[in-house]
Amino acid sequence: MSQLRLLTERRFGPLFWTQFLGALNDNLFKTAFVFLITYGALAGSHDGALWTPFLNGLLILPFFMFSAMAGQLADKYEKARLVRLIKLWEVGVMAFAATGFLSGSAWLLAAALFLMGTQSAFFGPVKYAILPQALDENSLVSGNALVGAATFVAILIGTMGGGLLLRAGGFAPSGTALVVLVVALAGVAASRRIPDAPASDPGLRLDWNPLRQSLRACRFAAEDGSVLRAILGISWFWFFGATLLTLFPTYGKNVLHVDEQVVTFFLMLFCLGIGVGALVCGRLANHKMELALVPAGAVGLSVFVLDLFFASLAYEPATGAALTAVRGFLGSAGSLRITLDLFGVAVSGGVFIVPLSALVQQRAPAKKRSRILSATGILSALFMVASAAMTLLLASLGVATVYVYLVLAVMNAAVVAYTFRQLPDLLLRLVVWVFVRVVYRLRVSGLEHVPEDGPVLIAANHITYVDGLILSAAISRPVRFVMYYKFSELPIVGRILRRARVIPIASRKESAAILREALDQIAEALEEGEVVCIFPEGTLTDDGEMREFRRGIERIVARTPVPVVPLGLQGLWGSFFSRARSCVGRFVRGRLWLRVGVAVGQPIPAEEVSATHVRARVATLRGAAA
Repeated sequence: MSQLRLLTERRFGPLFWTQFLGALNDNLFKTAFVFLITYGALAGSHDGALWTPFLNGLLILPFFMFSAMAGQLADKYEKARLVRLIKLWEVGVMAFAATGFLSGSAWLLAAALFLMGTQSAFFGPVKYAILPQALDENSLVSGNALVGAATFVAILIGTMGGGLLLRAGGFAPSGTALVVLVVALAGVAASRRIPDAPASDPGLRLDWNPLRQSLRACRFAAEDGSVLRAILGISWFWFFGATLLTLFPTYGKNVLHVDEQVVTFFLMLFCLGIGVGALVCGRLANHKMELALVPAGAVGLSVFVLDLFFASLAYEPATGAALTAVRGFLGSAGSLRITLDLFGVAVSGGVFIVPLSALVQQRAPAKKRSRILSATGILSALFMVASAAMTLLLASLGVATVYVYLVLAVMNAAVVAYTFRQLPDLLLRLVVWVFVRVVYRLRVSGLEHVPEDGPVLIAANHITYVDGLILSAAISRPVRFVMYYKFSELPIVGRILRRARVIPIASRKESAAILREALDQIAEALEEGEVVCIFPEGTLTDDGEMREFRRGIERIVARTPVPVVPLGLQGLWGSFFSRARSCVGRFVRGRLWLRVGVAVGQPIPAEEVSATHVRARVATLRGAAA
């Protein structure tokens, strides 16, 4: 399904536009207020240098105070109705803000900004909790990609539009008041078409203590290690992005010697880049949750920021008292490299965050999902505060802006290295994912038949030496493969296979001990709720046709009754890694990027499993059109 097709469907379109209009209005109002107090009518009576960090604090504070309560409400009540009430609240906040614009009161506008931040804190958990209720597994990543892209496009349009509203030749404060009210009313209209999303835990008793509820939400998130790591990854992204964006003005002025138009151009580039990265992520992941893209995005963040540091040192700014405008900057030597680095950082960020957001929504228990999502808001706000503290500390120590980018690149590289050390499977999955997509054009169908959790045994036909890699790239859950034991004894390959937790197996004639140990490991893995894949033919095909399935699959299921998912590999015979005689010739003549398929069938209940039955199902899938 095309990602953009979701926009035409009622299950997603109204929520998308409600979210887009909300993010647009937030940034229209905030930027207009900042311009008013920095350059406009309020500049003479208020110090913009003091008010700007104060206003940023007003925006972040509500996420600490109210995110946990928002999560409780989103779990307890029907979510679409909550969204409508929150959007009506936005109309009230913007009416209050209009009063501040018309009266020229900075304190009224500051109060409205705090109320707007509060409204955003309540909206966050419910909007993300609706997505997994409205979208199936095959659409969830695409939905998150579209929401992520739209959010940053809305930030860009709102930031630029808010400045234009109060610039010379733009609208007066009264015109700004009218615009934010109209956008809020449009958001209310969009929210009325959101389909009902039933309450997850209607019997939940509300706890009005924000500190206790915040700690409880974080404990809920910590119950599943993968969910907690994803939330920490999302929070780290906001730390990284907040640090980068905060330094844009001083970086532009002191390092590149450019004016505020170039800084605005950088902001535009960053927002568009994250939007592009989010959409690219959905496309690369084939609209499923693909965690291999997370380390790819993380590595990209460090690589591009590090190159930005070196490019900035090599850049020779124009001399003279006047700061360089956009045209002058883009025409200077070295500007293209800096521009591409900033865009690359943003694209990497979009690729990094989308799978993590989808993972939290998908794996969080339905009854606690909104409260767990509220922990994302709490921790992200905490990380942004830490970003501000680090930036201020480095500035007080006299660290030049460009070297802060070096610090950021090194910190991110340390986070990536620690993650790979703790989760080596993630790095291995990235390598496998890249390899498979370089060698093949992979199409997967029926992936919804692989359960999201719980034990499952996959049975597939065996065509090439890299069938395991292909299946690892196709299936989003970690898979443990049963493989001929001699492969695990090879010097380099064996070490990689052991890291991938492959289960070595042998025939009874070769080694009864290895066979017994393999069956024990398979039973243990299934009892722990893992996915195990076997190739019941026991060897590669020599002629492209399927062999008989061995009865070991019956022994496995008899010992540990679990459903068996049949899987057919298509189009691989004759490829370089098969036993076809002409494989090398085909490889040399351009057969590197073969179109191959993975067809997943409906699970076979344990009581119906037999070698003959499973083989018949796999044969049908293998013969399906790729």
